[in-house]
Amino acid sequence: MPTLPSPFGRIVIDEMREISERLDKGNTILGQINIKLNQLDHLDQLNQLDKLSQLGKLDSLDVISSKLDTLPEKIAEAIKR
Repeated sequence: MPTLPSPFGRIVIDEMREISERLDKGNTILGQINIKLNQLDHLDQLNQLDKLSQLGKLDSLDVISSKLDTLPEKIAEAIKR
């Protein structure tokens, strides 16, 4: 391999080192973003499970509502007795 004059060899080495350092920083940042995205995905899954459990609560509210709809009739029957 031919020997380059000092400024040229140094520029290439420093430039490659700088590029490598920037790539390392970029990889670190992308890794952190990936971790945060996984956490958000996990939170989204938990929110969906919570919504499903709330739907179950709504079903029980429908049952209570239907019982409340018949309550005046039951009170009227009880008063007649």
